[in-house]
Amino acid sequence: MEESGKTVVVATGEVPSEENEYWVSVGREMVKESTNLANDVAKHLIVLTTALCTVYLTAGKQWNVSPTDERSLQVLVALPIVMWLLSMLLSMLAIFPKSYNVVSISPDDIKRAKKDAIKRKYRCLKGSMIFLMLGILAMTFAVVHV
Repeated sequence: MEESGKTVVVATGEVPSEENEYWVSVGREMVKESTNLANDVAKHLIVLTTALCTVYLTAGKQWNVSPTDERSLQVLVALPIVMWLLSMLLSMLAIFPKSYNVVSISPDDIKRAKKDAIKRKYRCLKGSMIFLMLGILAMTFAVVHV
């Protein structure tokens, strides 16, 4: 169909069902909220890791580990704290904003920036969870062996 030198494309197909429209709206909402969800998870991980460090350090006061003890014992006692500090660092990196070169009128740029931001946040959160679990495992070894 030609209209004053422009091509008009006519789309044909079925009208989407009410259920399909619902799921499309759910998907759009998930994409909108994914950044906030990742930030909330990171904040909860920071709180959890801080609580674990506090409890561990408080309990560790009773162990009387001194500088004259074996180096392996000192490392075993310090390892959970190091793991948890790395976990907190990665959680903070997940929250910390990163600048993206985005043309605000380009849907492709916006889409790419959103995907990159989410990918970066989830990578940081995954690393944070790994270090949190490694810290719990190291704490278990420390408590058993001290």
